[in-house]
Amino acid sequence: MIMMRQPFIYALLLFSCASPSWTSAEEYPPDGGMPALFAEGKYFLKGRNPVRLCVDPDWEPYERLDENGRHVGIIAGYFSLLQKRSTIRMEVEPTRNWAQSMEFIKQRRCDIISALNDSEERNTYLSFTAPFIREPSVLITRADVNHPVRLQDMAGKTMAVVAGYIYDTNLRLDYPDIERIYVDNIQDGLRQVAEGKIDGILGRRLAMDYWIRKLRLDSLAASELIQYQSLLRIGVRNDYGELYLILNRAIKSLNNQDHRRLRQAYIIPR
Repeated sequence: MIMMRQPFIYALLLFSCASPSWTSAEEYPPDGGMPALFAEGKYFLKGRNPVRLCVDPDWEPYERLDENGRHVGIIAGYFSLLQKRSTIRMEVEPTRNWAQSMEFIKQRRCDIISALNDSEERNTYLSFTAPFIREPSVLITRADVNHPVRLQDMAGKTMAVVAGYIYDTNLRLDYPDIERIYVDNIQDGLRQVAEGKIDGILGRRLAMDYWIRKLRLDSLAASELIQYQSLLRIGVRNDYGELYLILNRAIKSLNNQDHRRLRQAYIIPR
């Protein structure tokens, strides 16, 4: 069992535990763009710059749209840097929630979607870059139940899910005996678990730790889940192969210093 009373810095360090196959950076100047951007990419961008970006408008600390419609959060910082590295300009396509963002990318109303796990179903309409955030998933329950809690233990119980999140599909396919209850966002789900209205919620370790501390939900605890490790990637509409190549190369240019700087602002002191 991993209790949420552990120092928050633990969640931050998880980001730097990535495989060298996608954390090692290629040699690019820090803010000068890619010197050897392939010709096909340059021609592709003519008439398509800016590209349309769909995001999760309510997914702190990773990303959200603020009251002025600006894309903010950890992932927004990544995209700001990627635009400098790749010469791509991006324009956020506003959506109400993640489920609508997923519908927009399926309908080609967006060209890219900010950060998600790949899946067999999503691969039918998206190409996925190398991952840029790697993090374990956790199962959050009340601390007064026996721990650690496994997903098998949740059979016949209720689980909060946000529509469109990969955990919805995971539970539907792998654990059909768990009743899924849809909530507006992570913080809504956590509050309902703390109040005893729902038995548990799945999520990424950083987001869960962030909101439990911010909302002071000390009655909750976490059990780490090995089978649902999260590898967040950029999703690119699969008929835009040149755009995928540009963004994938930009992702591979990120180094450990980039990762640390982009996440440092989201450490919540004890």
